[in-house]
Amino acid sequence: MLALISPLVTRGVIDNTVRDRLVLELELANGGEPLHLEMSGNCLQDIAGCRVEFENGLAARPHAAQEREPEVLQLLRTHADELLAGDMTLSRREVTGRTVHNLLSVEFFIGPRVRVLLQTVRFRFTVRRGDWRLDAGEAAVQALLNREVMHEHVLYSVRHFRGTTVALTGPSFPLCAWDVRLNRAEAYMSIIPTLQEKYRCIPGGHLSEAYLVERTDLLTEAAELEDAYGHGAIRRREHAWEMLDFVEPEYVDMVSQAMHHPLFRDTSRMTEAVREHLLAPCGKAVEKEMVQSFLPLYSAFVSHILATLLLTMEEGYSVETAALRMETLRQRLADMGEGISTLPTAQRTPLSTALGTLDSALSAFCSTLH
Repeated sequence: MLALISPLVTRGVIDNTVRDRLVLELELANGGEPLHLEMSGNCLQDIAGCRVEFENGLAARPHAAQEREPEVLQLLRTHADELLAGDMTLSRREVTGRTVHNLLSVEFFIGPRVRVLLQTVRFRFTVRRGDWRLDAGEAAVQALLNREVMHEHVLYSVRHFRGTTVALTGPSFPLCAWDVRLNRAEAYMSIIPTLQEKYRCIPGGHLSEAYLVERTDLLTEAAELEDAYGHGAIRRREHAWEMLDFVEPEYVDMVSQAMHHPLFRDTSRMTEAVREHLLAPCGKAVEKEMVQSFLPLYSAFVSHILATLLLTMEEGYSVETAALRMETLRQRLADMGEGISTLPTAQRTPLSTALGTLDSALSAFCSTLH
């Protein structure tokens, strides 16, 4: 879980004047009791050993009426003894178009469960130096320790992720091993955007991304290139992460084969229609509530099609289980068709056409299971 507290904090203090001890004093936009948080660790090298006072220009305006305190603030008060330090710095960069912004970035964790982030490009600050500093070696060690806390958070998030691929199973749609494997891949896909956002402007950040999502093969490849051509000779390449990156290696070929099945190709065409006519700008004519209710169901539908195809590729698979899953999928497709029928003509026509093609493909595939 990622908890962004930037809109909730108006000003604060980061105090690292005592080595290996971090104190945060955060004043809240809702006028509630300020947060006093303590944890072990140090800031990154730019402000290690310092006391930083800051004002946040992106904080939300206080509401006239007192509302219930946000859940993340309640968690911080309740679990103040479980806090783990992450990266805390004033020298991180954010690129927006051709503009480079300086960031105030304060990251810490509630155990491995919740990553808390206060990050703003609009801030004022004053720095008072203490009587100690991190040298280059200590700074590198601190960065590695912080990354390891992030690693534990990623592993925890993946282990406990329960997406629609697993959640929308039951007596009428029995769970199979492929649902669990695809759920794992979906877990990594759900967290990788936040890792890319953090590391994209950091030298070697793509290697940290690979480490955090257990892609040590990419680290090996980078090391071999350095051995062959020298450090810095190979330009950094952004990795275009996709689902197959997070499928266990022994199953990659099988999943790739299933993704080239005619039924999945028709499913992919339906997905393109959904992107073009619901998610693209032309989909703004569709009610937001309809899109928000449709997308999780459709996402699960795509994963369940793929998992069922993989199930039928196994030797000795249960035909009854596969047939039951396919029949349920046909019913879900019919239910989605009813929702699509209520859309404006510009969206309804192409989506209905793609859905009809997919329904025919489902029927044809079901007939092969007998």
